[in-house]
Amino acid sequence: MICDLSAGRTAHPTPDLYNSFAELAVGETEGVHYQIRVIERASAIVIVAPHGGRIEPGASEMAALIAGEDFSLYCFESLVPGRRLHITSPIRLIPTPTRASGPSHWN
Repeated sequence: MICDLSAGRTAHPTPDLYNSFAELAVGETEGVHYQIRVIERASAIVIVAPHGGRIEPGASEMAALIAGEDFSLYCFESLVPGRRLHITSPIRLIPTPTRASGPSHWN
Protein backbone atom coordinates (compact mmCIF):
# COMPACT_ATOMS: atom_id res chain seq x y z
CA MET A 1 0.00 0.00 0.00
CA ILE A 2 1.34 3.45 -0.89
CA CYS A 3 0.18 6.69 0.73
CA ASP A 4 1.03 9.56 -1.68
CA LEU A 5 0.81 12.85 0.20
CA SER A 6 0.57 14.83 -3.04
CA ALA A 7 -2.70 13.21 -4.14
CA GLY A 8 -5.55 15.65 -4.60
CA ARG A 9 -3.49 18.84 -4.48
CA THR A 10 -4.37 21.66 -6.83
CA ALA A 11 -2.15 22.05 -9.88
CA HIS A 12 0.32 24.92 -9.80
CA PRO A 13 -0.10 27.45 -12.65
CA THR A 14 3.63 27.46 -13.52
CA PRO A 15 4.50 24.75 -16.07
CA ASP A 16 7.00 22.11 -14.98
CA LEU A 17 10.57 22.41 -16.24
CA TYR A 18 10.82 18.60 -16.47
CA ASN A 19 8.25 16.07 -17.69
CA SER A 20 9.70 13.08 -15.83
CA PHE A 21 12.26 12.14 -13.23
CA ALA A 22 14.50 10.81 -16.03
CA GLU A 23 14.65 14.32 -17.54
CA LEU A 24 15.24 15.88 -14.13
CA ALA A 25 18.11 13.48 -13.36
CA VAL A 26 19.90 14.56 -16.56
CA GLY A 27 19.60 18.28 -15.76
CA GLU A 28 20.15 18.22 -11.98
CA THR A 29 22.67 16.67 -9.60
CA GLU A 30 21.64 14.40 -6.75
CA GLY A 31 23.04 15.67 -3.47
CA VAL A 32 23.32 19.21 -4.86
CA HIS A 33 19.87 19.98 -6.29
CA TYR A 34 17.82 17.15 -4.80
CA GLN A 35 18.01 14.14 -2.53
CA ILE A 36 16.03 10.96 -2.24
CA ARG A 37 15.42 9.72 1.28
CA VAL A 38 14.35 6.11 1.73
CA ILE A 39 13.76 4.30 5.00
CA GLU A 40 12.62 0.73 4.57
CA ARG A 41 10.88 -0.92 7.46
CA ALA A 42 9.14 -4.27 7.90
CA SER A 43 5.82 -2.93 6.62
CA ALA A 44 3.70 -3.32 3.51
CA ILE A 45 2.89 0.41 3.78
CA VAL A 46 5.09 3.10 2.24
CA ILE A 47 4.50 6.77 3.00
CA VAL A 48 5.51 8.82 -0.09
CA ALA A 49 6.32 12.53 -0.29
CA PRO A 50 7.21 13.12 -3.97
CA HIS A 51 7.16 16.93 -3.56
CA GLY A 52 9.31 17.20 -0.44
CA GLY A 53 12.06 19.54 0.58
CA ARG A 54 11.66 23.02 -0.85
CA ILE A 55 8.98 22.10 -3.44
CA GLU A 56 6.20 21.87 -0.86
CA PRO A 57 7.73 22.77 2.52
CA GLY A 58 6.55 20.50 5.29
CA ALA A 59 5.63 17.55 3.02
CA SER A 60 8.72 15.49 3.97
CA GLU A 61 8.29 16.27 7.64
CA MET A 62 4.61 15.30 7.52
CA ALA A 63 5.47 12.05 5.74
CA ALA A 64 8.14 11.22 8.33
CA LEU A 65 5.70 11.87 11.17
CA ILE A 66 3.08 9.63 9.56
CA ALA A 67 5.65 6.88 8.87
CA GLY A 68 6.93 7.09 12.43
CA GLU A 69 8.80 3.94 13.34
CA ASP A 70 6.23 1.64 11.75
CA PHE A 71 5.96 2.40 8.02
CA SER A 72 8.50 2.69 5.21
CA LEU A 73 9.26 6.18 3.90
CA TYR A 74 10.15 7.62 0.48
CA CYS A 75 10.83 11.35 0.05
CA PHE A 76 11.95 13.18 -3.07
CA GLU A 77 13.35 16.42 -1.65
CA SER A 78 14.34 19.51 -3.62
CA LEU A 79 17.37 21.30 -2.20
CA VAL A 80 16.81 24.41 -4.34
CA PRO A 81 14.26 27.14 -3.63
CA GLY A 82 10.90 27.25 -5.33
CA ARG A 83 9.14 24.73 -7.53
CA ARG A 84 11.85 24.32 -10.19
CA LEU A 85 12.12 20.58 -9.50
CA HIS A 86 8.36 20.00 -9.30
CA ILE A 87 7.03 17.27 -11.59
CA THR A 88 3.25 17.10 -11.90
CA SER A 89 1.92 13.94 -10.24
CA PRO A 90 0.04 12.43 -13.22
CA ILE A 91 3.20 12.50 -15.36
CA ARG A 92 5.71 11.86 -12.60
CA LEU A 93 7.83 8.76 -12.76
CA ILE A 94 10.03 8.68 -9.65
CA PRO A 95 12.66 6.06 -9.00
CA THR A 96 11.86 3.73 -6.16
CA PRO A 97 13.97 0.96 -4.70
CA THR A 98 13.03 -2.54 -5.69
CA ARG A 99 13.63 -5.06 -2.93
CA ALA A 100 13.55 -8.78 -3.56
CA SER A 101 13.10 -9.60 0.10
CA GLY A 102 11.11 -8.30 3.01
CA PRO A 103 7.46 -7.39 3.37
CA SER A 104 7.70 -3.96 1.70
CA HIS A 105 7.10 -3.98 -2.02
CA TRP A 106 8.90 -1.07 -3.71
CA ASN A 107 8.20 -0.64 -7.39
